[in-house]
Amino acid sequence: MEIKVSLYKKFRGFQLAVNASFSLPALFLGPNGSGKSTALKCIAGLYTCGGKVELDGKAAGGDSFLYVPPAPRIPPTLTVEEYLAHVSEIFGVDVKPALGVDKFLKKRGSELSSGMAARAVLAAALSTDRILLLDEPLSYLESDVRIELVKALKGRAFIAATHDPGPFLPLRPSVVAISEGKSVRVGSWEEVAGWLIRDCGGDFCVEKVKAPSLAGYGL
Repeated sequence: MEIKVSLYKKFRGFQLAVNASFSLPALFLGPNGSGKSTALKCIAGLYTCGGKVELDGKAAGGDSFLYVPPAPRIPPTLTVEEYLAHVSEIFGVDVKPALGVDKFLKKRGSELSSGMAARAVLAAALSTDRILLLDEPLSYLESDVRIELVKALKGRAFIAATHDPGPFLPLRPSVVAISEGKSVRVGSWEEVAGWLIRDCGGDFCVEKVKAPSLAGYGL
């Protein structure tokens, strides 16, 4: 699936101007404050932005996408089981308790650790047919759950904004490098990595994304 984004937004002294065409899945990479999260929210329709988004040459609205925030929570009074049932009803899908969520279905949102909450929300998102917009999805996940997530994303259309590209590389994603609100490089990891490591303030170290960090993914 091909996506073309032409997005413009100015607020609080920050200006976003992302113009890029690329295949899904994809990663948005860049330093803190570069505009990765803002770009995802614009694509999702959570922010009012100038420009447009196209999927395979056709205009796409926010209802084609599902944004998952970097620190997701579920309502404090709902159990995980009730939350998944609610998502199932909203989207008309059978929500499966992936990512080990079946181990804490009876816990309420107020009882969940950050990692548990992230797993519940990601499991729900994976059950939909939306294009997933994942904002730092690995932040609260343990290594074994990260592996499960990457395996679950195989064959899915998604964009992930992340500071840890290594786990996603077996999926051969497109890479969009964003700096100071602008898309400055688009290509494969091999094509973009050198610029990121050299010009993005050392956010990505070579050791972080070499083969050892990919071991165990089985993809």
